[in-house]
Amino acid sequence: MKTKLILVRHGESAGNRTNTFTGFEDAPLTDTGVKQAELLRDYLVQTDIYKIYSSDLSRAYNTALPLAEAKGMCVHKESDLREINGGLWGGMPFDSIKDKYPEDFDVWMTDFGNAVCTGGESVAHLADRVQNGISRIVEDNKGKTIVAVIHGTPIRTLLCRWQGLDMGDLQNVPWAANASVTVAEFTDGCNIPEITLFNYTGHLEGCVTTLPSNI
Repeated sequence: MKTKLILVRHGESAGNRTNTFTGFEDAPLTDTGVKQAELLRDYLVQTDIYKIYSSDLSRAYNTALPLAEAKGMCVHKESDLREINGGLWGGMPFDSIKDKYPEDFDVWMTDFGNAVCTGGESVAHLADRVQNGISRIVEDNKGKTIVAVIHGTPIRTLLCRWQGLDMGDLQNVPWAANASVTVAEFTDGCNIPEITLFNYTGHLEGCVTTLPSNI
């Protein structure tokens, strides 16, 4: 028996547009992000989906909501699926973080798996939190197809672990684009899925947004 997880990164947010570290901070979708959520809905609406989950932050929830409404479903919010707690970085432009916290930010840029947001969460702790949340969701929905709309850093850490890589290799795992789709299929009794699709953006019809190189 297989459980299919359709993993989605949220649509473009105001923080993405302004190159600001949002983390636990809430940031609304931009007009582009709203359009991406609608295109995601159109792409997945015919899929036989059992449940839809999202992070409890609005940029993830509002990316999932159009699909849920189209299918007459609700979105189950999960706090474990949140983006990393940025601590003192929350709400700051990335260039300002680089200037104010150069040592911690240098680790973020060069040794991502061992990074710690100043006054906030480590990437390793985030990886444990998100994996625990996803594992619980998969366990609760065996044999079903489920959607989870989450964030860039959580997706990156999941892919690292699912590929059997050490956290030190996380730097080499690419970021997922806004509203991109990654599919992981879990065989019953196995916590390591087969990744059958990664960072798919064909449904976005040229409305693709990605993170800049200084993040």
